[in-house]
Amino acid sequence: MDEPLPPESKKRDIWIIAGVVVLIGIVGLIVIRNVYTPSPTPIVVKEETPTPSPTPVRALSAIATQSAFLALVEAYSSFSSSLAATNLDDPSLSPPIFDLPLGFTR
Repeated sequence: MDEPLPPESKKRDIWIIAGVVVLIGIVGLIVIRNVYTPSPTPIVVKEETPTPSPTPVRALSAIATQSAFLALVEAYSSFSSSLAATNLDDPSLSPPIFDLPLGFTR
């Protein structure tokens, strides 16, 4: 009933068992390496908060008292206030629509 296996069959079985053991060992090492590898520590970036510096007091130059400079300051103030009061949703401020027959199809 139990016939002895030929030597080639024994060698083949030993190589199969050895291959399975090596394969299980490699898979086990990969799993252990993934489980026990520590996660990388996060890099902490320190943000420096700017320290406010006092605004220096500047003396007016000689040109600041001349009439042309004073007129320029007045014109700038007037333009700035009218610009702030402008309604940008006004339809009259929209660019014109040109409908030119250029041959392009939609």
